[in-house]
Amino acid sequence: QYSSQMINEQPTATDECEDKYNELKYQRKYRFLLFGLDEQSNQIVPVAIGPKNATYTEFVDAFPDQDIRWAVLDVDYKTTENAQRSKLVFVTWVPDSLTRVSLKESATLKSNGVFFSGVLKAIFREGISCYYQANDHGDLDFDILLAKVSKYERDEIDFAWKPSQDL
Repeated sequence: QYSSQMINEQPTATDECEDKYNELKYQRKYRFLLFGLDEQSNQIVPVAIGPKNATYTEFVDAFPDQDIRWAVLDVDYKTTENAQRSKLVFVTWVPDSLTRVSLKESATLKSNGVFFSGVLKAIFREGISCYYQANDHGDLDFDILLAKVSKYERDEIDFAWKPSQDL
């Protein structure tokens, strides 16, 4: 878990973060990538990789209640014109339930969760269609996320359609 000792320095991301992202972006090798902060090295590292057949439930369940995370998710959806779409979404996870010893420390950690997302956003700047912040599991409701992802879609979205892999 991320602690108050890490609040003074902005972390860096490992090369593996960019390598895994490129495999997702160019080869669609994974469904999602989840990143966390390694307190020992003060680096952002991949902490979970969802295989291509991972479900949306598995993605949501990967987020801890007491730690910050960042994720890239490959979202598939259809329009009412039956056009298949796939977009990459960057999710910043800063749970409201995150607590530490003091309110000040909790607030600092939550603030840094948002601030430190810039480290990954700089690396992933090409290919991400949507940036999304979630503060509880309710924010990760698929229909809410889909509405955000498809905000600029010309065609109407088929919210009744669900991918065969629950994503």
